[in-house]
Amino acid sequence: MDYARTLSSVLGAFVSSGCKTKLLDVGGSVGLVTSEFVNRFGMSGTVLDPAEEEVAAARGRGLDAVVGTIENYDTDERYDLILLCRSVEHLTDLREGFARMRNLLKPGGLLYCDIADFMELCCQVGPPQTITKIDHCYWLTRSTALDIFRSLGFELVSMNIVFGFGYAGYLLRSCEPQMMGSVPEERIQTLIERIHQTEFEWSTDTSRTIWQSLRFKAYRMKRMALRLTATNGDGRRVNRRPAVGERLSVPTSVLAALPITDLNPVVLPSELSADSIASAAPDQLVEKIRASVVATPQSSPAPTTAHLIEK
Repeated sequence: MDYARTLSSVLGAFVSSGCKTKLLDVGGSVGLVTSEFVNRFGMSGTVLDPAEEEVAAARGRGLDAVVGTIENYDTDERYDLILLCRSVEHLTDLREGFARMRNLLKPGGLLYCDIADFMELCCQVGPPQTITKIDHCYWLTRSTALDIFRSLGFELVSMNIVFGFGYAGYLLRSCEPQMMGSVPEERIQTLIERIHQTEFEWSTDTSRTIWQSLRFKAYRMKRMALRLTATNGDGRRVNRRPAVGERLSVPTSVLAALPITDLNPVVLPSELSADSIASAAPDQLVEKIRASVVATPQSSPAPTTAHLIEK
């Protein structure tokens, strides 16, 4: 509830009150955030979530709730405000999801999306393999989010960092999509080396708390178990590190840190490779990423101070 109250306070200046104001909460779970907005602003709220049990709980709160995902949500309704709270990582198709939300907004409507900055979480919580989750298809960072939003047809209205270190919230409005330019190889190399360095620091740092140490060891044991039980295409068990030059699946932890120019889920695989980061040299990952990312000739302007504070 603290999250819901804080968010309603943050967005209060941008939200119109009254029953004619319509809200869609994408990935809204049991409706805690929606209930707060409905009660505070008197608006009409709808929860959209793929979990039947959570939708039932939202309905128990007196909310309109629908079982489904934003990618397949079909309605003639249009909304003044769409919330994507702690849910952008769960979208299965980032481009399609944002296109659907853009289409569902009324003229002048707003989209709120907050992110957990992947690189910051790696520094605070643990190395990349402890952050990535199988149901998190996409990770964003503050250094890449604005470019990605613009490429999806949204521009910044206001930004907040009130939910703690590593988290950022973006209030967005529709705009013409601005295609992102090609990513310099040096930037890709730097980001991947930073991921390697973060994992190295976690594996050698002796100043961590007992909980952090136990968490890290638990995930290393999980990775070992995955290697011992992994099978290849013909069902035979695989227990080895990838050979030099062998095709590697690019993990979401690497892709998330990059200003991706093509957001098709085929280009951004959700499967996780236990040894991708640990065994692959940075230049190997760069080669695979450059082969996957489709660069476009146009580029969008770098965000200015005005963009980052309020537009």
